[in-house]
Amino acid sequence: MSFTSYAYLLFFAGVFACYWIIRKRFVQNVLLLAASYFFFGFVHPWFCLLLAASNITDYFCALGIRRHEGFRKVFLTISAGANLAVLGFFKYFNFFSENFRHAAGLIGIQLDAVTLNIILPVGISFYTFKSISYVVDVFRGKIEPRRNIVDFALYVAFFPELAAGPIDRARDLLPQIEKERRWKWDMFFSAWPLLLSGYVKKMVIADNIAVYVNKIFLLEQPSFFILLSGGVAFTVQILADFSGYTDMARGFGKLLGFDLAENFRSPYLAVSPSDFWRRWHITFSTWIRDYVYIPLGGSRVDTRLKFAAVLVVTLGLSGLWHGADWNFIV
Repeated sequence: MSFTSYAYLLFFAGVFACYWIIRKRFVQNVLLLAASYFFFGFVHPWFCLLLAASNITDYFCALGIRRHEGFRKVFLTISAGANLAVLGFFKYFNFFSENFRHAAGLIGIQLDAVTLNIILPVGISFYTFKSISYVVDVFRGKIEPRRNIVDFALYVAFFPELAAGPIDRARDLLPQIEKERRWKWDMFFSAWPLLLSGYVKKMVIADNIAVYVNKIFLLEQPSFFILLSGGVAFTVQILADFSGYTDMARGFGKLLGFDLAENFRSPYLAVSPSDFWRRWHITFSTWIRDYVYIPLGGSRVDTRLKFAAVLVVTLGLSGLWHGADWNFIV
C-alpha cells in the first residue's frame, strides 16, 4: 500500500480519526499496532505471521539477556540469527543460489538451477534492522528491555516507517510510544510542510523524471552524452523518491504525535564521501556504523590492510542490503 495511493489515504484517515478519539495511551497503541499489521499484510496477510514471529522472538530474547546473565550471548545469537536467516531467505535466496550454481560450473560441476518465486515482504529490511538494534542495545546495556509486548511490537512495526524507513532506534521511538499523547494543532502545522514536500518530491519530480530515465536506460546503443544525462537525471530521481517517502513518513508520524528521525540532509551538497554518508539515508548509515563498522574495529584497527578490509565488508554489506545483485555490492 503506497503512501501515494487512495487506499492508503483512506486507511490513514480512518486510523487518524479513531486514534485521536481514543484517550487512553494503551488502547491507542493497540490500534496503531493493529493498523501496522494490516498495512504489513495488506497484499499477503500471512506476512503478519512472519512479523509476529519476529516480534515474539526478539521480545523474549531481550528479556532473557537481562534475566539470565550466563546466557546473554546465546539469546543475542538466537535473535540476530533468526532475523538474518529470515531476511536472507526472503531477500537473497535466489541471488546466492544462482551465484553458487555459477561458481560450481566454473570448476566443472553442473548443478540444476534452484529458484523460488519468493515475494519480498514490505519493509522486511527496515523492521529487521530495528529489531536487531533493539536486542543489541539491550545486550550492551544501553536500554532496558520492555515488558509491554504491545509497545515493543509497535516500535518494530510502526507503519509510517515500514515502507522506506527511517530506521529509528529504540531509545528514540520507544519513549514516545510509552508516553501519553494528546492532539495539538502544532502537530498539524509541523506535519503539512513535510507531507507537501514529500508528495511533490515523489509525484511531481521523481515520477516524471522516471519516465525519461527508463526510456534512456532501455536504449540499445545510446551515446555517451545520452547515458550521462540519464545518469544525472537518475541521481535527481532517486533522491526525490527516497527523501520524498521519508518526508511523508515523518509527516504522518507527526499527525500521530511522533517525531521520526531525519533521514536526508542535502546530501548532494556534501564536500567529501564521508560527509555524503552523514547526509544520505542517515539512519541507515549510522546503523551500519554502530552495528557493523565499529564492532569490526572501525578506525581503531592497527594496519591499513585491516582498515581496508573493514571498509570493504561494511560497504559491501551496505550495498547488499540495498539490493540482491552484484551491481549494488560494487
